[in-house]
Amino acid sequence: MGNLALPGNPRYQPKDLQSVFGYDNLFRAVAEVEIATLKTLADIGIIPAATIASLTPGVEQELLAIPTTEVDDVERKVTRHDIRAWVRIAQSKVDPGLRRWIHVPLTSYDALDTARALQFVRGHETVRRLTDRAVGLFAEQVNLFALQPQIGPNTRTARAAHHCRLLVRNDPQPDSHQHPKCQQCCGKVGGKNLWRCRRLQRSSRSRHRSSLR
Repeated sequence: MGNLALPGNPRYQPKDLQSVFGYDNLFRAVAEVEIATLKTLADIGIIPAATIASLTPGVEQELLAIPTTEVDDVERKVTRHDIRAWVRIAQSKVDPGLRRWIHVPLTSYDALDTARALQFVRGHETVRRLTDRAVGLFAEQVNLFALQPQIGPNTRTARAAHHCRLLVRNDPQPDSHQHPKCQQCCGKVGGKNLWRCRRLQRSSRSRHRSSLR
């Protein structure tokens, strides 16, 4: 089963989030980024077709299943670096011809930050589903006790309505942040390259406008 403990207080460990944030699943998203990178390199002709053919669904599942505890062990004993530890383990699971391509051309934070973005989007989707369920339960309580005589300002109906209102009011805020601004590797190097590209685009537009004048 592995270690599926979630970050934070051990008293509050929602099972719905274990597949995303359970400790031994933390590198699953990293594996997804690395697999997608390999396939992209093959699509643009950098990795030969014969080499990428060894990346079978079975091999992909082995990479996705690399647990964080195994990465921790290799990091502690060998690499002193988390991503290098993951790469070392991943290289032991793929064909020799494919080993040299793992983690090319990424930096550590290209893999980690993109993986975290995937995790937070999936976590949001899970929380959103649970929030919708909670809103439904509170609304059910409001309707159930709305016509029942109750004494005092802090009645069951008022409490349920208050919590329901808070959930509905705050619900749209995470939605506005769940989609990344750009679909690409988002580590420090990727961010700097994006900044350079945008600067070149602005410069090109300025020259174009000047020529129209």
